[in-house]
Amino acid sequence: MKSIDFTKKRSLFHFLLFICLASCFLSCKDAIYPQLDEKFIVSKVKLNVTGQLPLLLGRDTTISFDVFPEKASNKKLVWTSADNEIATVNSDGKITARNLGKVLITASSEVGYAGSATIEVQVIDRIIYTENVTIAGVSSDLYVSDSLKLVTATQPAVVTYNTLSWVSNNPEVASVSKNGVVTGLKTGNAKITATSTDGTKKSASVDVVVKEPIVVQDITFDDAQKEIALYEVSKLKITPKPLDATIATIVWTSSAPNIVSIDASGVFTGKGYGSATITAKTNYKGAGIEKEFTITVVPGKINDTFFYGSNWAAQTNNAVSTIERGKLIVKAVVQGGVLYKGIINRKSSTDFHAGNYPIFALKIRYSGITDSRGPNRVLNVWGGTAGYGKYGAATGSPNNKMATLTAKDGAQVHYANVSSTGLGFGSSGGMSATTVTNFTNCIYEIWEMQFSVGDIAAGKAGYELYWVKSFKSVAELEAYLANE
Repeated sequence: MKSIDFTKKRSLFHFLLFICLASCFLSCKDAIYPQLDEKFIVSKVKLNVTGQLPLLLGRDTTISFDVFPEKASNKKLVWTSADNEIATVNSDGKITARNLGKVLITASSEVGYAGSATIEVQVIDRIIYTENVTIAGVSSDLYVSDSLKLVTATQPAVVTYNTLSWVSNNPEVASVSKNGVVTGLKTGNAKITATSTDGTKKSASVDVVVKEPIVVQDITFDDAQKEIALYEVSKLKITPKPLDATIATIVWTSSAPNIVSIDASGVFTGKGYGSATITAKTNYKGAGIEKEFTITVVPGKINDTFFYGSNWAAQTNNAVSTIERGKLIVKAVVQGGVLYKGIINRKSSTDFHAGNYPIFALKIRYSGITDSRGPNRVLNVWGGTAGYGKYGAATGSPNNKMATLTAKDGAQVHYANVSSTGLGFGSSGGMSATTVTNFTNCIYEIWEMQFSVGDIAAGKAGYELYWVKSFKSVAELEAYLANE
């Protein structure tokens, strides 16, 4: 009888199994991996429509879209409506208006869900059509490399479809973006036209003459901007030589954009403490200059203006605010019948340094009437590295302690010395003269102003805020007002 060597049999079995698995693996690798290399998952979805889409009740529209990358193997999207009672959407992106209201429609990639986009659909019961389009009066002169934002208006002011299409009849001379920004490309003439997109085809045009730039030969900077504030957004003040030189040819860069950033138009933003070198460079047809200017972000300096946005906003339910003509316009809302509270918050945290800049000031003009109790002006700060509280918390009415000066234009300037120990901040005393005192909340409050509902409707209840700044002394504040 033959004996069977099970050990050898098992070894042979394992060897054959390994060969089969290896062959399978190599075969699968050859078959699968090239296909995976060719597959791309959608990373971005772009809906070719404005962020808010008006849609007439009972009507439908199909949304055009693009997916990226273009080589994505599966470009199919999954469409969803946040409220099918208001509007539904099918698998092809066709939206149907069901009931009046607003609803979010979302398109997501079917594979991976890496890319998605959302629009707000507003179902309406009537369309307000464009009757006329106008372009605000602008200079017809534009220099090569210069840009100009055209400002338009429609009649009526509010129309259902307010998007305009833009076209240049000579795009090699002057191009125009979908937002109405005209850029001079080479010398010559071009006509820029804006046309309504609601089917009325109302339009307006402006003729543009693109000229050769006047080359900048030298630049002088304003030394007053050597020190700026954290979160300050301002335009760099320069004097070009010659005075009519085309400053649009200047290319701006910052050595430390995390401290001071600067955009193509020379608008800078203070982002962190320290110093940055700003470089202005020109090079047009071989002629150019390069100049440097050092800017330091200084602790305690505050310089909030409203020409390039706002670092302040009205507190919810107490007022509403808008930016108009370089001022923050604060208006009353009806609250409790007649009581008006004009409270504004600083959006970012606020650093005070009583040793560097102890005088905190606001320039303000009241558009309404006040009664015998007010207005009561209060600076209210808390959170961050210190507690503190309301500056002006003493009893009495009005109970504020902010001193007042009058600007040359008649506006009032209220100010406080934050180094003083008599601020009404309780037992905390004045702020530190040697270190930064940070507050997560910096609020300016106006209380005890009584108005009727009619006064509010007539626009009499409110104020205009010109700026919020800090100064090294009251004398410096007074000198600033004298030269403003």
